Amino acid sequence: THWGNPNSVHDLGLKANKLIQDSEKIVKDAIEKRNGRIFWTQSASAANKLLYKLCKNNEMNYSSTETSHKSAYNLINTNVKGLSLFSIETINHETGRYNVVSNQPEKAFYHADNVQGFLKMNMPLHMYDAITLSGHKIYGPKGIGCLWVSDTLLDHFPNIDFYNGTLSPVLIRGFAKAIEVYDKTPKPYVNEFLSSLQLNYIFFGHNTESQSLSYISPITFPEVKAVNLLMELNARGV
Repeated sequence: THWGNPNSVHDLGLKANKLIQDSEKIVKDAIEKRNGRIFWTQSASAANKLLYKLCKNNEMNYSSTETSHKSAYNLINTNVKGLSLFSIETINHETGRYNVVSNQPEKAFYHADNVQGFLKMNMPLHMYDAITLSGHKIYGPKGIGCLWVSDTLLDHFPNIDFYNGTLSPVLIRGFAKAIEVYDKTPKPYVNEFLSSLQLNYIFFGHNTESQSLSYISPITFPEVKAVNLLMELNARGV
């Protein structure tokens, strides 16, 4: 581990800077992007808000879907004549339903909030000009997220008012390492859990949409409040 300041020109700083550059290559390879710039942030929510700020500061329309994460939803800037950017949450964080870009209008860019789907399913990311990722969603460290922006979109952002201070080589390397060791083998946890409920005659409601990610499986229990259930499970060490 390199503990040097990556902004410094001494030996430890240069090693830390190289560690970050190597980690960025791993991230770009994982999303199959070779160009563009990675903005490191303390969370995926911060990355989403950064993209909105970039659009607003550079007079670009910005809009998101009603099912977007709260860090992107309601951040609307549509008073500008010209180019537009549409933000889409590829995998909904509550239902697991996945969304893809279909018809792309001219003079428009697309942003993929790919926090939930990253490494968990093969998403067609080639049409996106910006992508948000999170470290802890792939079992990496908390407190690290990033926004990748293509060179084409960057050309429309001459005013980049962004400074995130001294980057943490430890967190960034932890993010990259999580990508390297992530096991993409499908896990049967959800099906096993649902089967155990059925075997014990526990009545429940379950989202069975075909176009959804199995890792996110919303379940409801009649007449049981979610908060009370979580507190009871926590008390039993679950």
